[in-house]
Amino acid sequence: DGQDDHVMPNVSIFVAAANEQGEGPATLFGFIDKVNGFAVEPFLLDLRRETAAIGFEAFDDNGTVWISFVAREDKNMVTSGEVVAGLGKIDDVCSASHRRRGPSIIREFGMDPIIRSCIFEPNVPYTLFVYVDRNLPPYHGGSLSSIDFVGPVDSTVGLTPQLAPRSIEFTDTDPDAGHIGGIVTIERAFTEDDIAEYVLYLGRQEHIVGSSIRVVHADGTSHYALSLRHVDIKQSGADSLLVFARNEHGSALEGRSAALQDASLLLLAPPMVSCAHAPDGTITVRIHLQLSAVGSAADVAIV
Repeated sequence: DGQDDHVMPNVSIFVAAANEQGEGPATLFGFIDKVNGFAVEPFLLDLRRETAAIGFEAFDDNGTVWISFVAREDKNMVTSGEVVAGLGKIDDVCSASHRRRGPSIIREFGMDPIIRSCIFEPNVPYTLFVYVDRNLPPYHGGSLSSIDFVGPVDSTVGLTPQLAPRSIEFTDTDPDAGHIGGIVTIERAFTEDDIAEYVLYLGRQEHIVGSSIRVVHADGTSHYALSLRHVDIKQSGADSLLVFARNEHGSALEGRSAALQDASLLLLAPPMVSCAHAPDGTITVRIHLQLSAVGSAADVAIV
């Protein structure tokens, strides 16, 4: 009925007709609770920079659970429907985790309650959402609980910045092959207390290639826009842009990356053409093209 009264999931119901003379034969009905909730509210068993262990107890441990982590500032946007749907446009802090979203069987989750592949930055506020429901859809009668916490501080980090910029975005607009150009947008770190500037590099397989190509002073702006003009990426084989926070003691250990997609198109190999002749005289021509940009389209003319 959608209410919060819970009974054990293995309870059965006996129904019998009765009058003033007594009760007739009883019929047994299996009870299916359309609601699941928390017997013990969620809590953090352990928290590290890249992992979090979560504890809780549900009324029905054969039900399902969804786990999501978001930045605290996005907390009020999260509903049980958003969690079940995968958060939509809300950024999931543990987006790379194989179990960041449900449904998972609660009792199975309890055997290994660790969420991995997260990025919890030091002293940055986050919110954990745990939603439990019954085992079968539709999911609408469950319970959603949340925990506010801050990212753990790594005592081994020295005086270099501990935070990275939140994001980096770039779209190439340079028409020349092997070169990139356009506007790079960098979203500032959560706090810039120990950050003097952001440094932009070309990257290959998540490693810096060469020296920095742009530097921007950290002045509290929410987003920084850097202009790139005709930057050569062919010789270096760069496949990404990397940005790091830096101060007088050096650069942060971790940064953010944006994949590069060259706006120009190149034929990486000569076209391969094959023909198939049908008995009615129809000729089917198949053309295989290997282009530098995935998902590109090509116009073909046969003369």
